[in-house]
Amino acid sequence: MAPSIYIATLLIAFGTPLLIFGFKYWAAAQQAKAHVSNEQAYRQLADRAAQAEARADTLQATVADLNTRVAAIEKILKEVE
Repeated sequence: MAPSIYIATLLIAFGTPLLIFGFKYWAAAQQAKAHVSNEQAYRQLADRAAQAEARADTLQATVADLNTRVAAIEKILKEVE
C-alpha cells in the first residue's frame, strides 16, 4: 500500500469524528446565540406590554374622570330645565 493512500485513509478515519464533533459544537453555539436573541426579543415585548398597560390604566382613569364630569354637567343641565 502506498504511503499517501495510507495517510489519506487515516485522515479520513480520524478526521470524520473530529469534523462531526466540530459541527456539533458549532451548532450548539449557534443555538445559544439564537436563544439569547429570542430572550432579548421577549424582554422587549414584555416591556412594551407593560408600557401599553400603564397607558391603558392612564386612559381608563381619564375616561372615568370624564364620565364623572359629564354626569355633573348633566345634573346641572337637568336642574336648569
